[in-house]
Amino acid sequence: MFSKSFRVFLRVISVITILLILVITLNQQESKKEKDNLSAGLTYIHVKSVVWYHSRGKLEVIRSILLNDDLNKVEKTKLKIENMLRHRTSVYITEFNNLKTPIPNMGDYYSSVFDFKSFLDKVFEVTFDHQLSVNQRVVDITNVMELYQNEANDLVFKRMKNAEEANNE
Repeated sequence: MFSKSFRVFLRVISVITILLILVITLNQQESKKEKDNLSAGLTYIHVKSVVWYHSRGKLEVIRSILLNDDLNKVEKTKLKIENMLRHRTSVYITEFNNLKTPIPNMGDYYSSVFDFKSFLDKVFEVTFDHQLSVNQRVVDITNVMELYQNEANDLVFKRMKNAEEANNE
């Protein structure tokens, strides 16, 4: 009825289908398992590292804007920078909210302690300081970024320490 090669083909497809069903089933079971709790120390290091890592990308985009955009279009440039910073920040805020840490919804907490409005004002101040070279502006924005991140990280650390101490009592 069917050729031998076609029957072999059907067997191979059947085996692949069974394996795929098995992988999907196992994956669903894994995703249902409760996430591991991160300690305060690991959470702090993770948050600080991820924020720092994403900052490098933000700085490269800002450098590109400084080099390629018409900075005389102030409102357009501000909007572009603000949207980029908000979008790139939302990526790790969402990730932090999915972690099981001593502070529930870590991303939301981080957002609440990071003074974004003041940070953005400082970034704009440096961006439109035409007396500075592009490289100096990027260095200055880096310093501003790290200052605000360190302040937020310190508040995260204090809150986690308090949460961990409360859990140990």
